[in-house]
Amino acid sequence: MLLISTIFLHELIVLYKFNKILTKNECFILLIIGLCHDIGHVGKTNQYNEKYKTKIFRKYGSNEKMHYEITKSILTEYNILYYNDFIEKSILSTNIDQNDLYINEIKNKNKLDKIDIFVLLIKCADLSHFTKPFNIHQIWVDKIHKENNIETDKNITSVNFIDKIILPMFHLLYKHFPLTVDLLIKIDETKNKWLSYEFYE
Repeated sequence: MLLISTIFLHELIVLYKFNKILTKNECFILLIIGLCHDIGHVGKTNQYNEKYKTKIFRKYGSNEKMHYEITKSILTEYNILYYNDFIEKSILSTNIDQNDLYINEIKNKNKLDKIDIFVLLIKCADLSHFTKPFNIHQIWVDKIHKENNIETDKNITSVNFIDKIILPMFHLLYKHFPLTVDLLIKIDETKNKWLSYEFYE
């Protein structure tokens, strides 16, 4: 997921002209966050870690906090000490259980602060497989279902997730950055494929 997220962020910077909105240093930090936002993940959810009081839960409290602390440690080693607030908030925002908290914080703003832009871009990048070709997207859905032990049909959970999480998030991206409209089109195509009978299990 780290690579697909980073590629998505690079596409946003180059193809969708975020290099005109963010400074070179900000683009650099954004790509670092993309590379590190899931670092150290061992395939267990926050719910699993809490239930079984794993080492990750005892030390960090959540996967996202672990990802941030590892990232901070690496960047400190290389003396990259700026934009820490951006890095921390962006990585912590990828906790899907707190999605509404972060989205509600920015959805009614007419103009986004730089840190809001970081949060929105990282959250979209974290779930960017919904904008990819369907065969690639399916691989990630399979991984997520396995990690979360989801027994509901993939088409049902995917459509619900698109309606509740993905579309509101990418509509917010489009509201502030209209060049991203084709991402919404790709998501609609993904949703329609899940709705089609040929993908029903």
